[in-house]
Amino acid sequence: MHESARPLHMGTVFDAVAPETATRHYEELDGPLSREQEECRRNRRMLYNAMVAAGFSNYEAEWWHYQYGNQMHAVCTDEPAIYGATRLSSDNLAWEKMRALRHAELVEKYGDPLPSTHPLAALL
Repeated sequence: MHESARPLHMGTVFDAVAPETATRHYEELDGPLSREQEECRRNRRMLYNAMVAAGFSNYEAEWWHYQYGNQMHAVCTDEPAIYGATRLSSDNLAWEKMRALRHAELVEKYGDPLPSTHPLAALL
């Protein structure tokens, strides 16, 4: 990285857990945007357009999350996965069951700040 290079302002840090991480967050705000919000929207648009033009698909809940050729990309684009199946293996299903049980325990203990599964998981 060039010593004068700085990361673009995207509105949240990478891997943040907040509603603002949704790729379209700044597209869907009501009312006029602040300069900072406009900058974030412009930067996210630039990233999104570059990645989609290169063939990647975006996980809509995370502005930084793009994939190509995997199972989620296959679901998002109706193209075949380049590697792996488009259905979860028995190991993946067992992992998802264990993860869901753990999530339920955490929700019971702390409340539910996060969705339990990806919105497209039902399609897999």
